[in-house]
Amino acid sequence: MYVSGMLKQKIKAGGMKIKRYDERWSTVQAEPSVSNQPKAVFETLDEKKQGETALPDPEEATSFWNKIWSGKVVIMRKHLG
Repeated sequence: MYVSGMLKQKIKAGGMKIKRYDERWSTVQAEPSVSNQPKAVFETLDEKKQGETALPDPEEATSFWNKIWSGKVVIMRKHLG
């Protein structure tokens, strides 16, 4: 179980590195065009990112925030003097 979990995390991390590389590469390729047609370049980049948005599960999000909201608040004061 531990090994399979670790391998899944490594695969996910590698996928994120590739994704960041691809995004950076598309930005680098678009940079010469920015001075000529900035509006068209940014519209193209926005269109690519719109399809990638994934919404969280409402029940999971609610339970996550309930855990945070129900916790005790600890206020630390800096003593002057």
